[in-house]
Amino acid sequence: MITQRLAWLLLLGAGTTQSGDLQWTRVLPPGSGAWQVSWTPGKVPLALKPLAGPGNRLWMIGGRGVWSSSDGLRWERVEALLPWGNRYGAVPVYFKERRPAAALVSAALVWRDRLCVIGGGDFSRPLRDFWCSADGVSWSAVTLQAEWPSRIFPGIAVLGGRLWIFGGSAPGKTGDASWLNDVWVSSDGIRWSETRFQELWSPRAAEYSTVWRDRIWVFGGKGIEASGRGGFADDVWTFCVCAPSAPPSFSR
Repeated sequence: MITQRLAWLLLLGAGTTQSGDLQWTRVLPPGSGAWQVSWTPGKVPLALKPLAGPGNRLWMIGGRGVWSSSDGLRWERVEALLPWGNRYGAVPVYFKERRPAAALVSAALVWRDRLCVIGGGDFSRPLRDFWCSADGVSWSAVTLQAEWPSRIFPGIAVLGGRLWIFGGSAPGKTGDASWLNDVWVSSDGIRWSETRFQELWSPRAAEYSTVWRDRIWVFGGKGIEASGRGGFADDVWTFCVCAPSAPPSFSR
């Protein structure tokens, strides 16, 4: 959430600043964004992670619909009723008021030029389904019961043409035991297998992860520290499919 908020502040709330040859430019003035529940045409949806996807457009997937933009400035809602239910979005959102009971957190990514929503839920309603769409309007279920254990706040990625889901928190558990550090991979979204690593990061939520230079990167995350105590990890791990014959391993 911190990374997402900083990104929006840089986009919507900062002026042009520069350091040497580096420069940030404000492309929309303050007040240009709106939460999903109060979104109107002309506003930018807030607290949703933009995805570069089908049609060379940016997409945001939330519980109130799917938004699309050709330039990142002008957004349109392309679908308000979603067959996979009211999952609030691809990033955790925290409210000052009580969050609606039906609002679930999901994870989203682009795979094979399709928008995809993977599992999520809350601690009382875990989900393991996987939905995809080529246009944000027509959605189909790839599977309703994936083989990996239910979780929220996982890391998800596409690497080597395959889908990866890892880490997160297991609903229904409490305390440090709820954090996960398993890694699952699939080439079709239907059949999943757990991948064993010689060395792996400590159990944690892994939503702060990305793919860069043909590697999966995991940045910190809430979970279990290296000391074994619960808290926030502050290390960085990376993984690549560099040599198919070599055993898989994450490196710190």
